[in-house]
Amino acid sequence: MGLPSPSPGNGTLDALGDGTGGWELTKPSQDAGSGDGGDRRIRSWLVPAIVAVSVVVLGIAGYFTVARPSGVDTPHGATTGAGRVADGVRPSPSGPGLSASTDDGAPGPSQVPPAGGAASGATPGGRVDDGAGPTPGVMGPPIGAPAGGADGADRSGVSPSAGGDAPASSASAEPAPVAVDCATAKCVALTFDDGPDRHTDAILDVLAAKGVQATFFVQGYRVDLFPDQMKREVAEGHEVGNHTWNHKNLTTLSPRAIRLQISKTNDAVAALTGARPALVRPPYGAVNKKVQRKVEMPLVMWSVDTRDWETKNVKKILKHVKKDTEPGSIVLMHDTLKATGKALGRAIDILREQGYTFVTVSQLLGPEARAGKVYTRG
Repeated sequence: MGLPSPSPGNGTLDALGDGTGGWELTKPSQDAGSGDGGDRRIRSWLVPAIVAVSVVVLGIAGYFTVARPSGVDTPHGATTGAGRVADGVRPSPSGPGLSASTDDGAPGPSQVPPAGGAASGATPGGRVDDGAGPTPGVMGPPIGAPAGGADGADRSGVSPSAGGDAPASSASAEPAPVAVDCATAKCVALTFDDGPDRHTDAILDVLAAKGVQATFFVQGYRVDLFPDQMKREVAEGHEVGNHTWNHKNLTTLSPRAIRLQISKTNDAVAALTGARPALVRPPYGAVNKKVQRKVEMPLVMWSVDTRDWETKNVKKILKHVKKDTEPGSIVLMHDTLKATGKALGRAIDILREQGYTFVTVSQLLGPEARAGKVYTRG
């Protein structure tokens, strides 16, 4: 069917009958000499061509507009379309702030466990359960002796951060053994209880000047109160033993509390120095079968009590050392007392004059020392 031309004389626009959807413009010829009677037909594919070209152009433009160019990375942690986190990390379905996992199965940032942590069984503030809470600076005399630090300070409630913030070490607080045969030599082990303390440096100064190695049985809660003294003990080749967390009579505690008194102290020493105690000295020398079963380390007593905790007198301390020491003796003193530091140098000289060789407790006992067994001498 012919459509009228918009303006007269311009011809007629007719639909083609070949099913192609094209149109044909028939207009009068301007050339009288044409062979088709003055009319010239122009076939036009205008509409389909415009539609086809438009589709192609829009498709190409859309591709370059939406598509991300090759070689351009999404910043780490940024999200791409649909909220997916880049670099293979999937957000947790449980919500923000919870764990996230990676496509390769490795833990995401919030799944990595925090370093450190409280020791097992410890309550906030470092208190041990079952009646094993921190105690003011208790000395180490036998049961019934007056309690309290030599300087009278109340240090209750002070706790080091045991267990966990530092990695456990396989090293021992026992120094590298010196080749001494205590089966033939007159060996003696000097031991110091209840520290570390402000008087510990004076003890260490004398030992260093005399070239003597000793054994320090420390209370766990004091380890972080005097970290420099603790580190110095280990650095200068002395042995560090366990004197419980806060000087409790172990025979009065539950099995769980006994274990905590020992384990917390071991962890505190290891966290600070990298070495773990190998020996335990029970406070007051109080031991029963329950303690022997639950303390999985050798239990070290003494054979010479200088009574320094009682007399605080240099002459009386030296009297006990000179009179009571024998080959294989374990001598009890305290590095929390000023008088002990004053007496120590002379005590070493007296024993050397008698032919004694100074060793640590582990050297005195030798490798046959067994867990749970009580030792009073070598």
